[in-house]
Amino acid sequence: MHKVANIILEQLGGNKFLVMTGAKNLVSSDYSLFFSIPLTKKINRVQITLNPDDVYEMTFLKYNSKTLMLEEIHKISGLHADMLAPVFELKTGLATKL
Repeated sequence: MHKVANIILEQLGGNKFLVMTGAKNLVSSDYSLFFSIPLTKKINRVQITLNPDDVYEMTFLKYNSKTLMLEEIHKISGLHADMLAPVFELKTGLATKL
């Protein structure tokens, strides 16, 4: 996995985040992390991207396996590292830690 994606995962809570949320199918690029989560409130995919201005953008998506379409549900920009887990919890309803 790319360095920035590893940092994003650690800021979310690392392995504890993966266990608590059921996140899987992690895909990384130079500046982002994309993963699947169990279906919650119509959200089953999340992408987190580090922008050039050193803030994050979190995009919540729904993948429909019947139509093979990926629909953007919500996008939040201007997030700092300490906001990633709370925003994830607020939008998905999934706890990131005990």
